[in-house]
Amino acid sequence: MLCLRMPEELRTILSRAHEYFDMYLITGKPKDVVKSVKYYIMGSYAKKLWCIGDVVCANFIRYGLKPSFCIIDGKTLRYYEGIKLSDIRKTFSRIVIAKNPAGMVCDEVFKAVRSANDDTLIFIDGEEDLTGFAVVLSRPIGEVLVYGVPPDIGVALSYITLKSKIKAAKFLRKFQLVRI
Repeated sequence: MLCLRMPEELRTILSRAHEYFDMYLITGKPKDVVKSVKYYIMGSYAKKLWCIGDVVCANFIRYGLKPSFCIIDGKTLRYYEGIKLSDIRKTFSRIVIAKNPAGMVCDEVFKAVRSANDDTLIFIDGEEDLTGFAVVLSRPIGEVLVYGVPPDIGVALSYITLKSKIKAAKFLRKFQLVRI
């Protein structure tokens, strides 16, 4: 398996990726956040919604805005009250499993994202934190990416654009290619 390993010096920058990638930061209670995202999407050219993160996916499903695609690793949901991992799995007609160690984004994730059709849950065996790169680079312009901004701040929403693809590619050039 080929992976791109994030260099330590990018850790702080990427923890604030919502600032670098011209994303909308939506804060508030989960129900209000989902409602705001729904308004953003309804008033735009958005084609499909990607959610990354256990709690983000759970909240969107709970509050009536089912994403076209979710990427989760199941780690946070073990401790999250209200929705179980099995509930999320039942919500999607297709489940794909991809390996992705912490601090990396691997070819399995890119393949899973490229092959995803509507109603797909991608379950990450490892960590899903950097999988947004695969979504931005592999999916068509016009889709929307939402992921959680810790600690309990809200979500970052980004439209996939040519500009976001170029920025993501520039970031990944700084990662180290490794075979694991």
